[in-house]
Amino acid sequence: IAQQGIDAKGARHIVDCLFNLGQANTLELKLLQTAALLMTTSDLVHGDTLARTMVLCMKMVAACEGRDVSTSHAAAATVRQLVALVFERALAEADGTLKVNPADVRIQTNQKAPKDLKPCAVDAYLILQDIIQLINGDAANWLVGISDVPKTFGLELLDTVLTDFSPVFFKVSYFKHITEFRFLLKEHVCALIIRLFSPNVKYRL
Repeated sequence: IAQQGIDAKGARHIVDCLFNLGQANTLELKLLQTAALLMTTSDLVHGDTLARTMVLCMKMVAACEGRDVSTSHAAAATVRQLVALVFERALAEADGTLKVNPADVRIQTNQKAPKDLKPCAVDAYLILQDIIQLINGDAANWLVGISDVPKTFGLELLDTVLTDFSPVFFKVSYFKHITEFRFLLKEHVCALIIRLFSPNVKYRL
């Protein structure tokens, strides 16, 4: 992986293997390290393959019997790193410094993203959409198998996107398809923040 000796098909096989091992709750730290290495050393993980990578890592965030706290912390750090990487690539794609071959992207049948977005923008859009879903207490649509994350963790991810990757929403020169992301910001993020600050106790953290 580090020598970039794999193609998109090979990356999919690696992720599928990691995902299957993750289902058995085995070698979790190694799985996290391998997933992070694959994502940071290549631009091959997109679409369904990226979703499975994110699901693999996010499932390890929650503490459970047989999983120590250090693994959960490592998983949370890996998820933060991957979310940031996805948005970095979306901005690079919009700026023309990164190009992804759509033929290399395995698309989920349940994908709900605007059709005219480029591959990296689609990934960013769907991840942001699911982060909002999870904070709201709903199951993720794209990250199949993730129905719950700690609300504070979800808010940390949302804060990272809003703080570090604001060009996605505001700088048209960077992002031609800015309207789709602004729609998420206006219709979902703002509504979420209003609910979280609601005096109604059921919406509080």
